[in-house]
Amino acid sequence: MLFVPPGIPFMDPLPEAEAQNDPFIFSFGSYGSQLGQFLSPVSGFEIASNGLIYVPDGDERVQVFDSSGNFSFWFGDNTVSGMPLYNPADISIDGSNNIYVLSSYWGMVYKFDSSGNFIDIITSDPNGSSSGSTSKVAVDSSGNVYLAGMHDTNNLLVKIDAGVPIQCTYYNCVDYYDNAWPHSANSSTFQNIRDIEIDNSGYVYILDQNNVRKYTSSGNLSCSTSVSAGNVIVPDNAGNFYLLNWNYNKKYDSNCNFVSDVGTSGLADGQLDNPLDAKFDNSGNFYHFGSGESSKRIQKFSSFPPAPPSCSTCCN
Repeated sequence: MLFVPPGIPFMDPLPEAEAQNDPFIFSFGSYGSQLGQFLSPVSGFEIASNGLIYVPDGDERVQVFDSSGNFSFWFGDNTVSGMPLYNPADISIDGSNNIYVLSSYWGMVYKFDSSGNFIDIITSDPNGSSSGSTSKVAVDSSGNVYLAGMHDTNNLLVKIDAGVPIQCTYYNCVDYYDNAWPHSANSSTFQNIRDIEIDNSGYVYILDQNNVRKYTSSGNLSCSTSVSAGNVIVPDNAGNFYLLNWNYNKKYDSNCNFVSDVGTSGLADGQLDNPLDAKFDNSGNFYHFGSGESSKRIQKFSSFPPAPPSCSTCCN
């Protein structure tokens, strides 16, 4: 018999046992403009191979945190090499831990070293800010740059091989496009591209409003699957990928086959609310960035959190 002293509420040992299996580790950040806080709009973050976490935010800067979530430093105010760093829209990292920041206002992609020192303007929006909007950037381990966005009313996806001129504007970049990729502004291949990611093996994942497509680095389609919703796609280190939306999360295998539902929606620590971005680090830890003011924080998990048990499991 378990003795409970008078005045001490009885605590069922089951929650403690469940907590031992809980992959949630910690969270950091909150809504605001101070260092260590995140101001809207923010669209993503990246994790370097050394564990540093880079987060661009609406205050026209990139904040850097260590793997324990402690603020380290920031860089990139509203003037970088004489060019405004307005509205940083997305961020990516190459194999040498160089940082690429996309400015949605100008369509510029700025390249920094891992300490935040400015290196180059890799390219500008090939559409021009007056006629298009580049919203996503992804960089592979070799430094090839992938851009996704809109040109007029058409979807645009381009791959710009490493080694392009320091700066090119409007359509002057077109000669440097990798023509193996479906990059035409008039292409109907994609409808409303929402995310683009590259895994450790070089596969490129493109999420639009109807499909997830997985390509080789040469632009050949590896597999695809139809989806009804999804805002964020997250490749893991084993070839699987996860599709995240505001109220559900799904896991797929390396052949684009659905595996299972995962995660729990909600605002509490350990729950996943309206994802802004999500990543796995090289050790398999999972990071989730919520987009609401009440959930604008980055959570770290030891693995992707599982779905809650079914009623047949939890009620019997």
